Amino acid sequence: MTTLRNTIFGRSKHSPNLFLGGVANLYPTKALLASKLNTPINNIYNFSITGSDISCCIVAVCTPSGFTDITALTYFEDRSGLIRYFLGNGYYPFRGCTNLKYVIMQGILKFGPSAFGNCINLEYIIAPKLDSIDSEATNDGITIFQSCNKITQLDFPLLTKFYSNYALSGLTGLTYFNIPKCTTLGKTTGNNSFFLNIKIGLVVNCNVALQTCNSGAADGDLQYVITSRGATINYMP
Repeated sequence: MTTLRNTIFGRSKHSPNLFLGGVANLYPTKALLASKLNTPINNIYNFSITGSDISCCIVAVCTPSGFTDITALTYFEDRSGLIRYFLGNGYYPFRGCTNLKYVIMQGILKFGPSAFGNCINLEYIIAPKLDSIDSEATNDGITIFQSCNKITQLDFPLLTKFYSNYALSGLTGLTYFNIPKCTTLGKTTGNNSFFLNIKIGLVVNCNVALQTCNSGAADGDLQYVITSRGATINYMP
């Protein structure tokens, strides 16, 4: 009977929904992973290690501490949607993870300053519910995507606020930036060096509100990226 309660049509109802690459040596037990995720151990099922990778099923909302400077981390994938924030407002969740290749977070709502700073091998981020990025550079000047030059696309379809200076500055690989709901770009409506020295020819999809938010003119960062970096701006209703 217990087996039947824990299965749905022959499949476990606790199928893995959280995957971490490269860190099995750091979190070799369910208890250690639960501590990192800041959740009771009984919220984790089917904890498994394959090589250096971890998989498990989380069944309740949790707010992990970050993985700052954990260079062993190669990927982080949360399919559950139950991780919505990191401790400390998400300030440094992946900063300095130099071998991190991708992040998939189906439920994350906010990232903070330097969240991906110096993730030099990061190729893509999937965060379909991300609502806000509050990412002023930290005291040492590390910005949210600093040195993330392998990223070619950033697609945040529900993002409404990107409050940051120098947020995408120097990203030489970025070709596509999709923020159709975003009405706040930078700390002011002027030029906040948001796109400073970004790759020439960037395509930006942004909310139509940014077309006139600067005393009737376009947001200052958009003006810069158009005139200085040859960007194409598509204003979305």
